[in-house]
Amino acid sequence: DQLLYEEADDSFYLGIGRTRDDQFICISAESTVSSETRCTPAADPVNFSVLAAREREVEYSADHLAGRWVIRTNAPGADGLPARNFKLVTAPTGCTTRAQWRDWVAHSEDVYIEDFELFDGYTAISERSQGLERLRLLRADGRQEYVKADEPAYSMGLDVNSEPATPWLRYGYTSMTTPATTFELNVETGERRQLKQQPVIGYDAGQYCTERVWVEA
Repeated sequence: DQLLYEEADDSFYLGIGRTRDDQFICISAESTVSSETRCTPAADPVNFSVLAAREREVEYSADHLAGRWVIRTNAPGADGLPARNFKLVTAPTGCTTRAQWRDWVAHSEDVYIEDFELFDGYTAISERSQGLERLRLLRADGRQEYVKADEPAYSMGLDVNSEPATPWLRYGYTSMTTPATTFELNVETGERRQLKQQPVIGYDAGQYCTERVWVEA
């Protein structure tokens, strides 16, 4: 067996996985306030190159598809202020430093970016805004929309989406009146299919409703 990498700092946790397009194998090192990713071509997994050297108070996670890196990060922008709610940046395949990152989905004081999933032709972004979890669909041409919810108060998040070359987005949905449900949505046609729902014995959803009321504090 050949040792490829060993983390000397025991405050970091290590993980390993493939990128979305299966082109790279990446080792992720994460601590409470810092992270670092190093990757190698999957066809010849020998030399791992760092995407951006670890810095205190800078966290990032990266994935690769369509010839570029997409990175979720809280790294400071041109104004020097950290993106505390995180943002998405892109970088070329040969990226080795944060100077090569370019802002794509800007940081917002009102929207927290939790995660993202890359697909051919669009990106699904998991967000929190105004106390709700929602999914934003960002098209390759810049158009964007949100996955529709059935109620004014709910929880929604990405499910397992193993293949990038599909128009079907799989996600989880639940509310105070809807048991945990798995849907898949065709982002091209708008068709939605229910795949699974947690059974609740004796529960009749028709006897309940969900409302959301804003009150000045």
